[in-house]
Amino acid sequence: MIREIYGWLGMNPPMPDPGPDPSCGMPGETALDASAQNVLNVAEIRVLAHGRDAARAVREKLRYYCLERRDVIYLWLDLEDPATRSMTGAFEQMGFFFSGILPRGIRGRDALILQYLNNLAVDYTLLAPFSEEARKILAYIRQHDPGAHQ
Repeated sequence: MIREIYGWLGMNPPMPDPGPDPSCGMPGETALDASAQNVLNVAEIRVLAHGRDAARAVREKLRYYCLERRDVIYLWLDLEDPATRSMTGAFEQMGFFFSGILPRGIRGRDALILQYLNNLAVDYTLLAPFSEEARKILAYIRQHDPGAHQ
């Protein structure tokens, strides 16, 4: 889906290959930036640098925001970081799933944005995408939403 969206934008995705050992070269600790927005009742976790403890660090922040009863927690990942490709599966196992991409969205680099719905269910039949591209994105999101299949 990421490559397809970049194609619609007329851009090439900056997604380097993680190599044979994704943890190779990762620093010891993960650098995160996290914040909450009370008006929307959402939280954002930005992975600024993946470390060997990336899954643990994100899981701890996710738990914190779930206990705060944030409706949605967004996870911002640097698409230009080779570790993003190898770590995304671990984040998906926590319940995060695709939300979108944002060119130049995280410290001037392209971002992959995942979302976690905290005890929320989306009725996808109520959404009316405007374009064929939007329909494809919505179908992809619905397919990967863990709550849509329960």
